[in-house]
Amino acid sequence: MKSVWEGSISFGLVSIPIRLYSAVRPHAPGFQLLCATCKEPVRYKRWCEHCNKEISWDQTVKGIKLKDGSYFIITPENLKKLKPEKTDTISIDYFIDVALIPFIYLDSHYYTVPVQKHEKAYQVLLKAMGKTYKAAVGTFVMHEKDHVCIITAYDNVLLLTTLNYKYEIKEIPAIKFGSTSTGKELTLAQQLITQLSHDFFDISSYKNSFLAKLVKAIKTAQTSKKTKKVSATKKIKAQESSENSLITALESSVKKPIKHKQKTSKKSK
Repeated sequence: MKSVWEGSISFGLVSIPIRLYSAVRPHAPGFQLLCATCKEPVRYKRWCEHCNKEISWDQTVKGIKLKDGSYFIITPENLKKLKPEKTDTISIDYFIDVALIPFIYLDSHYYTVPVQKHEKAYQVLLKAMGKTYKAAVGTFVMHEKDHVCIITAYDNVLLLTTLNYKYEIKEIPAIKFGSTSTGKELTLAQQLITQLSHDFFDISSYKNSFLAKLVKAIKTAQTSKKTKKVSATKKIKAQESSENSLITALESSVKKPIKHKQKTSKKSK
């Protein structure tokens, strides 16, 4: 596995050389747009509507559209000056309780792996962060972009997670509630949550049914040498319930909890 970044974690007078490796491997189907007649990939052209002709890469420039409709042109020279300078240090600014970081800011995850001769310092930081339940907040430059990140103890490795900036988070949509919940509804809902609560999380019990069915369909098509088109549509209808029916549903759930499969697992430390 190839590292995506090399440098060191720096806090106080301590510096720990590490390498970053992508922690997530997306499993997207990888659909391609094909010609319906010959089943070959469709290609796109760089077409200028104003000049009414196809243009090559060397005839293009980068620009940002302004409010008045005009474009601010950025030359390669200017872009080079604007981009942050490459760094080889993840500078830790401070430590914070992990629970204080809203999930919505979490972006991409990377495993940090220590350079062999610095394993001891890495292990000390890993164990200390695991015992204190703290996350390190810092900054670094990767792929010509400034990143804010947190570093947390995950199993037997330090996990680095890049964060979304404040301005990248969309506003919460306005929600207007037509009615208010009663005390009895809230009490019953809390009882149901308690009954359905687990003391561990097991992601392995969840499967991507779409990918599984897609792989099966491809294997079937390859075996029979026939292309099958499968289409499925689902209609979801929203149903409104009165307060009395809501209470009835909650009461029934509390008396007879929903049964679901659960794998035995050791509690996470």
